[in-house]
Amino acid sequence: MKNFIFLLSFIFGLSQIWASDQIQENPRKHKRLKFKKLHQEKIPLENLEQETQKLVDQGFPQKRAREICAQKQIATVFKTKFKQPLISTEEILKGIGGYCEITINQTDEGVLDDIFTTADIGWLKKGDAPVVYNETHFIENDQPVRLNRLKKLKNQYTYTLPYPDFWNGCLKADISRPCGTVKASLGLLWTKTVLDVQFSLKTRLENARIGHTVTVLKKDGTLILFDVIQR
Repeated sequence: MKNFIFLLSFIFGLSQIWASDQIQENPRKHKRLKFKKLHQEKIPLENLEQETQKLVDQGFPQKRAREICAQKQIATVFKTKFKQPLISTEEILKGIGGYCEITINQTDEGVLDDIFTTADIGWLKKGDAPVVYNETHFIENDQPVRLNRLKKLKNQYTYTLPYPDFWNGCLKADISRPCGTVKASLGLLWTKTVLDVQFSLKTRLENARIGHTVTVLKKDGTLILFDVIQR
């Protein structure tokens, strides 16, 4: 069960890291970090406003609503525009027979983030599959963006011990993260796979040996995905 929770905490909550680094209008000028532009596009303002308004009507503040729109857009970029398609870990859990219900708090608190990796479970077991932590920020007046740094992992997530649902043949867990909550489940038959993936990922997570990207959405609809490289 501990291994089940470990994998779920990996899937839905790579821990936030305190940092003083910022992205300026020209991020390449940052002294300690290098930013490589991976993708840029312009979301039509009419479309952005429509999608934002739908979320605002549901109770989200405008900033978080726009970040949610940007995160959905960037998920398509990861899936279609890299040599190795990467999908969110929510999709991976569903792909192996799991289920999750994600709730984002209707506040601006907590960075909106996600983890993208391959759908190839065998590759994940080997420990060399791409794993990318992405955080999403909306900026209105080109103000600096405070980033998370991946020097070490700190646990900012809380979760219940996994509890069996014998009727549906699965383990369930409730996870709380800075920007929301997750109700997750995974089939009992996947226990061995969980153990294998946990073993291969543990060292990578402890050493922060994963990719780091940041998505920036500007007021004019400009969406940019940067690769964050430690100097």
